[in-house]
Amino acid sequence: MKKDGAGIMFKSNMKGSIPTGALRQTILDLCSGLEHLLAEQLYPAEIDLKDMYVRQVGHKGIVQILINKVERLSGLDATKRKAKLWAGLRKALHEIYKEAPRAVNPVALRFINYVGVTDSTRLQRFPDKWDYNMKARYLLSVMSEDIAVVRPKLHV
Repeated sequence: MKKDGAGIMFKSNMKGSIPTGALRQTILDLCSGLEHLLAEQLYPAEIDLKDMYVRQVGHKGIVQILINKVERLSGLDATKRKAKLWAGLRKALHEIYKEAPRAVNPVALRFINYVGVTDSTRLQRFPDKWDYNMKARYLLSVMSEDIAVVRPKLHV
């Protein structure tokens, strides 16, 4: 991705140090697209920053990935390639975030680190955009749950 591409994207998709919902949705769309390829056992050779470009639609920039080589893999080769692809996507997103006009909010960076760790449906529920009501509902639901159920899920 050229420097001006990242600039276009951040100009239209950042509010201070926090990415807007549009940038977040772009990331979710990229993850969902990769998941669909992997579900069909189609594995791109790699995903790197050089494979990404920004297409301007109206006043907004949309990130897209150019995939020019895909292989059908299974077994251990598929597992290794999948890990490599998600790591490449995370690295590319971190490189893009470096071009932001301001330092990006740490919670938004944690969102990027969660890419590929789980599927895009769960990634969409990542708590970076929660308001106080959503946080309160979540905490009340955890507090009302049986401790035997909650304790194994805690990362202590």
